[in-house]
Amino acid sequence: MRRIQFMALLAVFFCLAGASLLAQTATSGSVSGTVTDDTGAVIPGVTVELSGPSMQGARATTTDSSGKFRFINIPPGAGYKLAASLSGFQSVTKSGFRVSLGQEGTVNITLKASMAEAIIVTAEAPLVDVTQTTTGVNLTSKQFDSLPTARSFQQLTAMAPGVSMDMADSRSNALENSPTVGASSAPENNYIIDGLSTTDIQYGTSGTNLTMNFVQEVQIMTGGYPAEYGRSTGGVFNVITKSGGNDINGDVFAYYQDSSWTDTDVRVKEKPITRFSNEVDNNDLGFSLGGPIAKDKLWFFVAYDPTRRSTYYGEVTGGDNPVEARARSFDRDTDFYAAKLTSTLGTNHSLVATAFGDPQTREGHTTKPEVDEGVQQSLDEGSTNYNFRYTGIITPSFLIEANVGQANQDQTTRPFGDIAASVPRQVDETAGLYWYGGYQRYGDQNAERTSGALKFSHYLGAHEVRYGLDAEQNKFDSALTERWYRYYGQTAPLGNCELGTPINESTQCWQLRSQTYTLDGAGKTDNQSAFLQDQWKVTPNLQFNLGIRYEIQELTSANGVRVGVEETNVSKLKLDDNWAPRLGIVWDPMKDGRSKVYAFAGRFFEAIPLDLNLRAINGEIYDFERYYSTGPITGNSWVNRDGDPLASGQWTRYRQSVLDSYTPIDADLKAQYQDEYVIGGEYQFGSAWSTGIRYVNKQLKRVIEDFGVFGNPDDPLELTGYIIGNPGEGTFGAPFEKPKRKYEAIEVTLSRAQVDRWQLNASYVYAKAEGNYEGLYLSGYEQLDPNITAYYDIPSMLVNAYGPLRSDKPYQFKVYSSYTFPMGLTVAEGFLYSAGIPYDKRGPEIYNGYGDGTIFLQSRGSAGRTPDYWNLDLHVDYVLPFLRGDGRSISLILDVFNATNNHEVLEVDTDYIYEGMDPDILALWEDPSNLDESGNPMYDPTLPHSPYWGTPTLYQNPRTVQLGAKFTF
Repeated sequence: MRRIQFMALLAVFFCLAGASLLAQTATSGSVSGTVTDDTGAVIPGVTVELSGPSMQGARATTTDSSGKFRFINIPPGAGYKLAASLSGFQSVTKSGFRVSLGQEGTVNITLKASMAEAIIVTAEAPLVDVTQTTTGVNLTSKQFDSLPTARSFQQLTAMAPGVSMDMADSRSNALENSPTVGASSAPENNYIIDGLSTTDIQYGTSGTNLTMNFVQEVQIMTGGYPAEYGRSTGGVFNVITKSGGNDINGDVFAYYQDSSWTDTDVRVKEKPITRFSNEVDNNDLGFSLGGPIAKDKLWFFVAYDPTRRSTYYGEVTGGDNPVEARARSFDRDTDFYAAKLTSTLGTNHSLVATAFGDPQTREGHTTKPEVDEGVQQSLDEGSTNYNFRYTGIITPSFLIEANVGQANQDQTTRPFGDIAASVPRQVDETAGLYWYGGYQRYGDQNAERTSGALKFSHYLGAHEVRYGLDAEQNKFDSALTERWYRYYGQTAPLGNCELGTPINESTQCWQLRSQTYTLDGAGKTDNQSAFLQDQWKVTPNLQFNLGIRYEIQELTSANGVRVGVEETNVSKLKLDDNWAPRLGIVWDPMKDGRSKVYAFAGRFFEAIPLDLNLRAINGEIYDFERYYSTGPITGNSWVNRDGDPLASGQWTRYRQSVLDSYTPIDADLKAQYQDEYVIGGEYQFGSAWSTGIRYVNKQLKRVIEDFGVFGNPDDPLELTGYIIGNPGEGTFGAPFEKPKRKYEAIEVTLSRAQVDRWQLNASYVYAKAEGNYEGLYLSGYEQLDPNITAYYDIPSMLVNAYGPLRSDKPYQFKVYSSYTFPMGLTVAEGFLYSAGIPYDKRGPEIYNGYGDGTIFLQSRGSAGRTPDYWNLDLHVDYVLPFLRGDGRSISLILDVFNATNNHEVLEVDTDYIYEGMDPDILALWEDPSNLDESGNPMYDPTLPHSPYWGTPTLYQNPRTVQLGAKFTF
C-alpha cells in the first residue's frame, strides 16, 4: 500500500512544469549568480551568456525579476566565462572560473550604468556550493596531475577527510584499490563512472580501475548526499572521464618503476614467518586524444594505456620454509581503455556514448610467496563497460535525463604450468599452512549489471524538483572447482584413527583430508528505486533540501530461495518497504554565495552484493574424504610433489561426506541500513581560499548476516547449519545481540584553489568509532564475504566484541599542496599524520573449528593502540623550455612515495593464544575448567600467552620511486 501511495505521488510530479530549471545532473555541474548595479540593486532582463572549452557552443539566458540567472547541465571543466549585457549598462565579462562535477558555483556580476567600453575581469573561483549538504571533495585532472598520487583514480579518494586505503593491506585482491569511508567497510561504497555504476557485482568493492590520465574529475561524496544517490552505506565516488572539444588535444605519456628502486624492508610478519617488501617493475606507455568530428556538433575522445607489471616477492625468513628474494613472482598485464562520443542534437540536447574497461592477465605466484614452485595460477579478468546518456532541456522549465548501460566483470582461472595442472595442492596445517605441489583450481565466472535510469527536473516558483526511477539487474554465473589435501599430523588420543573406532591402544595414527570445493550456479538481484527531491528556496539565502528515496531488492538464484527452517523453496525473496528520507537545510548568512551553514539527516540502504546469492542462496558443495595412516610419518614425508599423496598407498579412507551448503533465509528478512547526521559550515575568503568545519554522526541500525543454528539435541554446542536474517530482530535473529556501529567525527578543512601557481588541500579529522560489527569485511579473519561473514556464526564470537573499531582514530591530519615556479618547475607534496588503530586479545574458536582470531578474550580494542605514523610523498614535474605555449608541452615527472622511508608499525599480532602454540600452554587454556558455555577458552591473566602477541605484523610500504614523461598537445 505504501509503495502504491508513493508511486502515485511521484506520478503527480511527472506532470508538473514551471518557470525555470533544476541544478546539475550526476555527470555535470551548474553555475548561478545575481546581476546587480553598483548600488546593489538587482537588475532583471540582463542577457547572460556562458561559454567554455568543454561546451559545444555558447548558451544564453536572461535574469529574472530578482536579477538571478542560472545555467545547468554544464560539462565540468575550467576556462569558463560569463558575459552580461544590457542597454544602458557597461557590459562585463567574467572569465577563468571552473564548473565542478555535481556542484553549483556562484558567480555574481555587477554592472555600471554607463555607455563606456565593455570590460573583462577574471572571475573568482566559486568554491562554496550553497545549495547542497554533501560532504567530501572534488578533484580535477589539473589538480591530481600536479600532486603525488598513484596512477589509479581510487588512490585519489584518500585526499578527502575521513577516507583511507586501510583495506588495501589485505591479501584479498578484491579489496585492492577499494577505500574506506569513516567506519564503513570497503564493500559499502558506490562507484559511478560516466553515470554507470561500476561497483563490483560479487563483493561490492571497486569493480573497474581507470588510469588517472583518462579522468576529468572525481567527486568524492562521503555523506550528506541527496535522494538521487543510494545503494551505499559508505561513500559515493562519482567519476567522469575526459571528453573531446572543438580543438584537437591529447597527450602521450610513459611511466616507469624499477624493482631496484624499492627499499627491501620488512613488510609483514606472521608469527615465525617474516616477509620482506616486494619489488616491482612497472611500465606503461599510453595516449589520449580528443577533438571534433563536426565542430560544435560531434566530439570524440579515445585513450589507451597498456600497463605491464612484474611483482617479485621479497625474502621470506623464519619457519620451516624460507624463500630467497625474487624466487617467487607474478606478472600482471592490464590494458586500460576509454572512448567517448559526445553529440549535440540542437543547442539544448546532448547524447553521450561511453566505453571503458581494464581487462588484465595475471600469471605466476598470485598467492603468498612461501609455497612450492608449482603453486601458480593464471587469471584472465577485468571489466568492460558501456553507457549511453541523453540529457535535454525540453523547455526552460523542464530537463530530462535518460541513461542505459552495462557493466561486465569476468574471471577465468586456470593452473599455470604443468606442475600446477597435474599435481593437487597439499596444505600442511601443522607448519604454518605451507602449500606443496600444484594448484588445481579451475573457474569461469561472469558478472553482468544492466542498468537504466530516467530522471526529470522542474522549477516550480521557489521549488526545484528532481525525481526519477532507476533499475539494475545484477547477474553472476559461476563454474568454479578445486581439489586439494589438508594434512593434520598425528591424532590424539592414541588408538582413535577412525574417529572412535579403536585399532588397539598402542597404535598411533595420522590424519589426511581430501577436499573438493565446487561453486557452480548463478545468482541474480534486481534493484529498483524511485526518488523525489525538492530544493525549496524559503528565502533567497535559506534553502530546504527535502528528499525521499524508495528501494526494492529482489534476490534469487538458479536454485531458487529457501525460506525458513523448513526451507520452503520460493522463486525470489523481495526486500521492500525501504524508505530512505533525506532532509537538508542550507543557509547563506552572507547572501553572496560564499558561505553556508548547513545540517543534514538521512537514511541509506545497502545494496547486497551477489556473493550472498551465489555462495549461500544458490549453494556451494564441499566433498570431504578422510584418510588415516598408522605411519610413522615424519616431517613432510606425506607430501607428493609429483602427484597425488594417496599414491604412496599408506593411507586408508574411512569416511566421505558431501555437504550441499544451501543457506535458508528468514522470511522476515529486512534490508541493511545506516542513519547519518551532519552539521557544519563553510566559508570562502579571498579569491581562492575556503575553510569548513563539520560534525558527522553515522549509526548502523540493521545488518544482514548468517548466524549459526544448533539443532543437535545431544550436543547443543554443535553447529548444524546456518540461516540468514537480521541479528537482534526477526523470527530467527531475535536471540542474538543487535549489531552496533557508531562513528562520530569532527572534520576541519582548509583549501586553496589552484590559482596563481599554487594550491592546497588540508584537513584535520577527529574520529571516534565503536561497536561490535565492522561491516561487510571481517578484518583479522581476513574474510570478504559480504553479509555472510563469521560474525554471528558462533555465540562465542559475540562475547567481548563491543569496543573501539579500526576506524577509531583520535586524529588524522592531511596536507596536499603544490607550487609551480615561473621556469616551469612544479613541486608538490602529500603528507599524512595519523593515530594508530586499537588492538585486542583474541583466541581460537575450538569447539566448531573456526580457528584463530575469532573470539575476543577481553573487550575489543582494550589491549592498546598501534603507534602514530606519518607518511610524506613528493612530486616534481618540469616542463621543458622548448615547445611551451599553444597548449603544447613536454614534462618530466618524478614521484617518490614514502620519501623518508618511514617504517612504522601499522598492525600487531592480536592472537593472545592460537592453535599452533606450545601444546602444554594451550592445554592450560583449553582445560575444561577454563571453557565458557560455548566450549571455548576464557581469559585468565595468570596463564602464559603467545610470545608473538602484540608484536608488529604489518609495516608501512617502503619508499618507491616512479619516473614519468608526458607530451601534451
